[in-house]
Amino acid sequence: MQAHSSQVILLASRSELMLFTIDGVHLIAFQDHQRPITSIWVDPHRVITSSLDLSLHVYVWNKKNTFPVLKSCYHLLGGSLRWASGFTHVKSDSMSIAGVEARSNGTSILRSDCYKVQLS
Repeated sequence: MQAHSSQVILLASRSELMLFTIDGVHLIAFQDHQRPITSIWVDPHRVITSSLDLSLHVYVWNKKNTFPVLKSCYHLLGGSLRWASGFTHVKSDSMSIAGVEARSNGTSILRSDCYKVQLS
């Protein structure tokens, strides 16, 4: 569970990401992952989820409404599930995304992507 400002709450349940108002009104749900969500990164501009399906999904905040609402933007694939068991953590800053990929042999590697999202 994550909060964004004092107006909305993000919840991940299995492979679904849900956005609620602080009063419990369901605003939107996303089913962009095939396997459970393992981590959520939230900042003032975007939300990033990691999953055991070996992908990261990026959403941006649309703050033009009464409540901030998410817009699904793009999906980043991590590689082969033959060698990995999925992403376990995700972090981000204004320039990059870093995800921890759990390997099938019990080790982990760090994957990173640089991106540019035009914010309005």
